Amino acid sequence: MEQSYEEKLWQDMAFVKVEFPKNKIKEAGRAVTKSDFSKISEPDAYKIINNWRAAHSYPMQVFYMNCRRKAAKINAIAVERLKRMESIIDKLEREENMSLLRMQDLGGCRIITNKITDIYATIKDFKNSDIKHKLIKENNYIEKPKESGYRSIHMIYSYYSNKKSDYNGMFIEVQIRTALQHLWATAVEVLSLYTKHNLKASQGDARMLRFMELISALFSIEEHTQISSHVPPTVKGIIDELKNLEDTNVLELIGAIQMALDNQFSGNEAGYYIFDMDFDKKKIQINFFGNDITKATAEYEKIESESKGKQRNAVLVSGSSIKTLRKAYPNYFADVTKFRKKVNLLLTKNNGFHT
Repeated sequence: MEQSYEEKLWQDMAFVKVEFPKNKIKEAGRAVTKSDFSKISEPDAYKIINNWRAAHSYPMQVFYMNCRRKAAKINAIAVERLKRMESIIDKLEREENMSLLRMQDLGGCRIITNKITDIYATIKDFKNSDIKHKLIKENNYIEKPKESGYRSIHMIYSYYSNKKSDYNGMFIEVQIRTALQHLWATAVEVLSLYTKHNLKASQGDARMLRFMELISALFSIEEHTQISSHVPPTVKGIIDELKNLEDTNVLELIGAIQMALDNQFSGNEAGYYIFDMDFDKKKIQINFFGNDITKATAEYEKIESESKGKQRNAVLVSGSSIKTLRKAYPNYFADVTKFRKKVNLLLTKNNGFHT
């Protein structure tokens, strides 16, 4: 009998298993959120959270391979990533009723398409497929953008397998967005990493947040999609308000961050990578782990532990090549050249300012 994809995947790669009961996982999440380590030590709490996150790498990989097949049909990009510890804790603190067990994006896959119609074709492809995983939620932030201006479609799946039942019930998030929506989102990530404010969650400098919300509206108009109800309904109104915010110097700040960082990595293989961005040293280091997810997650935990309180960020990602990952994660190379060019093009086209 021919091996199933999941059986071959498990044979070829050593994945992390869940080592702790659910009550301990919930307890660890509460402890780090409230900084209350009276019932569990801080090292043990982080050990449990790291194990729970790393265990998501198996169902995430299953979804990633599915995403790659679907992306290939429309000449799109597919990548995967494990959520950063800083982002996990921020989400637990920000969302009052959030629990570590119910967090739906510890493991995530992303498809970046060329046009809006490709997004909906891919969603249809998912829904018409014979996968056993359960679609539990779909958030359409294109028809109804977030207040920040964020646009994408998120599909939350509950993993299911009759072969690897240890992972059943784990949530995996599939994000599908256009390249233009992606340019905006990665620019926000660059600013968030540099300013240490979660701009995507509408935290940080109000004028900077408003600038990015207005740019998102221009991008929405460019793609003939719904603009946020919080912005002027016309291009002229948006441009006029942007002119009043010109002194925020958002585009110049992004450019300065980009020029300050350095990347010397030249590898181009498929597998797991850690992008380690150090703003103090003004450089990015990239480590490649092939298919060794166990070694990659262990190094990921070590870097995050060393990074507390520093201007340093790391992310564990996987893709078919470093070229693909550069396109999918320009924020981790501080590479937002295309974003600046696109914004300047739209502003010039509509008689706005440009830099």
